[in-house]
Amino acid sequence: MHALPPPMSPEQAERAWRDGLARFARDEEPAQALALIAAAAGAGFAAAQRDLGRLLLHGVAGSAEPEAGRAWLARAAEAGDAAARFTLATLALGSLGDAPDTARAAELLTQAAGAGHPAALRGIAVMLGRSADATAQAHSTRCLEAAAGAGDPIGQALLVERLFRGHGCAPDRDRAQALARALATGSAAPLRPPPGRPPASTALIARHLESALAPPPVEARLHPSQPRVHVARGALSPEEAHLLMLLGAPHLHRSATVDPGTGARLEAPLRTSHDASFDPLIEDIGLVAVQQRMAAFAGLPLGNAEPLILLRYRPGEEYRPHRDYLPPSRVVPLQAGGAGQRAATVIAYLRAPAAGGATVFPDLDIRLPVAPGAMLLFDNLDAAGDPDPRTLHAGEPVLRGEKWVATLWIRQGRQR
Repeated sequence: MHALPPPMSPEQAERAWRDGLARFARDEEPAQALALIAAAAGAGFAAAQRDLGRLLLHGVAGSAEPEAGRAWLARAAEAGDAAARFTLATLALGSLGDAPDTARAAELLTQAAGAGHPAALRGIAVMLGRSADATAQAHSTRCLEAAAGAGDPIGQALLVERLFRGHGCAPDRDRAQALARALATGSAAPLRPPPGRPPASTALIARHLESALAPPPVEARLHPSQPRVHVARGALSPEEAHLLMLLGAPHLHRSATVDPGTGARLEAPLRTSHDASFDPLIEDIGLVAVQQRMAAFAGLPLGNAEPLILLRYRPGEEYRPHRDYLPPSRVVPLQAGGAGQRAATVIAYLRAPAAGGATVFPDLDIRLPVAPGAMLLFDNLDAAGDPDPRTLHAGEPVLRGEKWVATLWIRQGRQR
C-alpha cells in the first residue's frame, strides 16, 4: 500500500502553485506542472483551485474536463477568490455556449467587482456605458475609474477616451493627455481610486446585461431574399469597439489561410491583414456580451460559434474575393455528431479607415463602406443547407488609415 503524501502547509501549497505556473510559462513538463497546481489546490490554496479550474475547463494540459473545472472554480469562488468569480460570471453569460443566466452572471460580477477585480469593474463600466441613463452612466464611470485605479491598462486606456470625449463624465483633456502619455511610455501607475464603493447594484447590472445580449435591429436588408445580407448600425458602442481592439491587439499576427488538404496554416496573398483569435483563456465579460449579441443577430446560439477573430488592415492590405464556407474535408456533418458547416458570418466593424476597406459581394452587386459600430450578417448556405457560391465577398484594400473588424463564424450545430 502506498503511503499518502504528507499534508501541505499554506506556504508549501503556494510554492507548488507558483512552480506549476512557472513550468507552464516555460512550456515545460505540462503534466508535472498540472500535478503541482492540483496538489496546491487539494491543499486548499484558492488561487491554485482557480487556475486548476481554468486549466481543466479548457483542456490546457490534456483533455478538457469542464465539470471538474467548474467545480474547482466554484471552490475558489466560495473561498473568496475574485478572479474565480469573474470567470464563473463569463461562464454564466454563456462563454462556452450554455444558455445565458444573466441573474447569476450579475451576482458573480458584482461580487468580483466588490472585491476590486479590475476586469470585473471594467466589464461593468463598458456594459453600463452603453446606456443613456444618467444613473447607469454615473456607476459606469465610477467602475472605470476604479479599474484604472487598480492599475488595469485597458481600463486606463478606456478612461483616456472617456475623459477626452466627456462620455459619462465631465471632459478633462489635461488629465486625459497626461494619462495617455504615461500609457505610451509604460509609466502609468495605479491611480487613486474614487471614494466609496464603485460597483452598481446586482439588479442594475442584470437589467443592463439583458439589454447587452439583445439582437440589434436590422436597419437594412441589402439582398431581398436568400442569402440574407443584413446590416445593423450602432450595434456596438464606441467603447465596446475599443475594448475588443485593446484586448486583441497584443495577440495580432500575420493572417493566414488553411490548406484544405492538410489543415495546415499557410500565409497567402489572398489575405494580407493581421488577426488574433480570442482564445477561451483570455475571454472577457465584454467579449462574451458582444459575441452573444452577434449570434443573436444571426438568430443562432453562441454555442455554435467558432472563437471570435479580430482583424486589422493597414494601407494596401485586403481580403481578396473568397467564400467563408469550409471545404468538405474540414466539415463533420451534424448527422455524424459534428458542428456542420459555417451557416452564417457576422462582422462587427470596429474602426473605419480614412479611405478604402469596403466589403463587397460582387455576385450580389453589394458594396458596404465601413461604418464603426455596425454589424453585417450574411448566410453562407442556401435554403437547402448547401454552400451558396453567391456569397463570394471581399474586403477592398485599405488606402489610408486602419480598418479593424471582428468576425464570428457560426456553425450549423454546437461548436463550443
